[in-house]
Amino acid sequence: MTNTGQNKKLATFNCDSELWGKFLHRCQEEGTTATATLTQCISLYLEGKLDNFDGILGKPNISEQVQSCVALYLEQHLPEYIDNYLTNFQSKDLTTTKTQRSPNSQKTKLPQEPLFWTIKARAKHLGLTVSADQILHVEMYVNEDYKERHGKLPKRELVKNTQTFVCPNNDVDILDKAINKVLSPTATKTNKL
Repeated sequence: MTNTGQNKKLATFNCDSELWGKFLHRCQEEGTTATATLTQCISLYLEGKLDNFDGILGKPNISEQVQSCVALYLEQHLPEYIDNYLTNFQSKDLTTTKTQRSPNSQKTKLPQEPLFWTIKARAKHLGLTVSADQILHVEMYVNEDYKERHGKLPKRELVKNTQTFVCPNNDVDILDKAINKVLSPTATKTNKL
């Protein structure tokens, strides 16, 4: 005869034999029964007093879920976001102003140094004019030398909402060499002050 009465449900479930034995032993040590302990556990769980219990059962708690989602999102989108941020930041101000202290301790501005050079801007800086066809040839020579130096092609940057070939100021020698190679025979000087 079972102890199940009205409003009671006989519950059965699979459990590892060793685990069940340890559970029964612990219940005896605590002076209770398996039924009383499991019933109490179910009540506490339903009342929300075992919030961490979901994490123990294999479901991560909310902070772990958020952390996992954020980590996955950052892994997938952060590199692209950083590239876009840097591109937009640099395109807004491709130049940086260096300041130096003069003997009287006042700051004086030096001419602005670009962080990147476009082919057309560098040619103009050198007092040369360059056609669209010449720009393509210069870019090809720069790509070859840049790849030889760095093992990869230079990145394009967003300039005035257009992905544009640019050469970092650190590699301006490569750009100047390519401009001279392409424009030497047909170089046209512009008025340079």
